[in-house]
Amino acid sequence: VWNKDIRMFEELRYKVEGITFARILRENIEGLTTEQANAAHHLYGDCEIRVHVPSFLVLLLHELMAPFYLYQLFTVILWLYQSYFVFTLTLLVIILAFTSSSAKSEHDELFKLRYRTFQSFRLTVIRDKVPSVMNSKNLVPGDVFEITNDMVLPCDCLLLEGEAVVNESELTGESIPVVKVPIPEDNHRKYKESQDKRHTLLQGTVVIQQKAIQKLNNDSTNARALVISTGYSTQKGQLTRFVLYPKSHDFKLMPHVLCVD
Repeated sequence: VWNKDIRMFEELRYKVEGITFARILRENIEGLTTEQANAAHHLYGDCEIRVHVPSFLVLLLHELMAPFYLYQLFTVILWLYQSYFVFTLTLLVIILAFTSSSAKSEHDELFKLRYRTFQSFRLTVIRDKVPSVMNSKNLVPGDVFEITNDMVLPCDCLLLEGEAVVNESELTGESIPVVKVPIPEDNHRKYKESQDKRHTLLQGTVVIQQKAIQKLNNDSTNARALVISTGYSTQKGQLTRFVLYPKSHDFKLMPHVLCVD
């Protein structure tokens, strides 16, 4: 979004960074109203990571547009002009075989990535101060939802009540389960995502076990968490974006060759 104060675009994030834990609890413990949730949904969109998978023909055409294959196609036309029909046909078959194989591999990988990032299930969300069962795609930053055992977290969230043991191996590669604890009711400590990871639950991690701690005057038997990031704003979303759109590397070959000479 455009920030008028600094006159720059900045990432749209739910404001919890730099806010005291007590204020976060006080302002978010009751969740959102339906009106607030609708406004947030218009701003943040669905709680999902959408991976577009082009058709096989589109990927094949993209492969054929590579400079190397364009050069090969130019030689095919040249050999055809010289009446080398058998050689031309053989070269054309080889080009189509290699490009088709590469396009098929990329197509399958994109399908696997979309399958791994797609999550849609029913969960309990606090709306209008009342627990409501809804689709996980309808979660928005500011929502409070209940965590259950074996749940694959659909967003990045902050643990408000209860404890949880999660498996973060999909994101960090660490096979040892991690214990998450709720944020304290502290008027002085401020939340910092880089320092308070023991209170933060990440999208894609699996809840092995959770336990509620009755301190927020509710009858729930499940832990509760506050949604702070959804979609591509989550750490898993940023990782997915990096996989889909990796940074290009500029290999300066000639300057290094001149240095060797």
